[in-house]
Amino acid sequence: MICLFIIALLTFASNMPLVHAESRPKHKHDSKGMEQASDQLYLTLFDQRIHDAVTNYYKDDSIRMQYNWWDKNYDVVEVDQSEKGHILEYPYKGKKQQFAFTIKFTVLTYKNTKPLGTDSITFGIQHDSDMGVKIKMLGYDHHPKK
Repeated sequence: MICLFIIALLTFASNMPLVHAESRPKHKHDSKGMEQASDQLYLTLFDQRIHDAVTNYYKDDSIRMQYNWWDKNYDVVEVDQSEKGHILEYPYKGKKQQFAFTIKFTVLTYKNTKPLGTDSITFGIQHDSDMGVKIKMLGYDHHPKK
């Protein structure tokens, strides 16, 4: 079932006009309409993977997380797409691999009520007509609370 959602997501995303970081102000947070709906869809589809990544990183099931839509320093959901002249390559298990899409989620993490920091989790999405959709976690970056 999740594969069908991801295929629909890839189809949807490939038909959306691309917006390059250079052409829009960084971290404007004007998420409305379709962008807001897309962000919520990505969070719904990746919720368990995000939760698993946080739990695995901290080795603690009691860690809580939340999304801060109002922080001006980052976007909660960032999607990038490979295209001619802009191929997404990331090291995965010791070798570079190409991905059709990457998606990065930024979450705030807490232990009880104590903030632990801001964590960014990046996933790569590959689509192969023979193997279907493959999702791989590419990176987990923890930035401690200052």
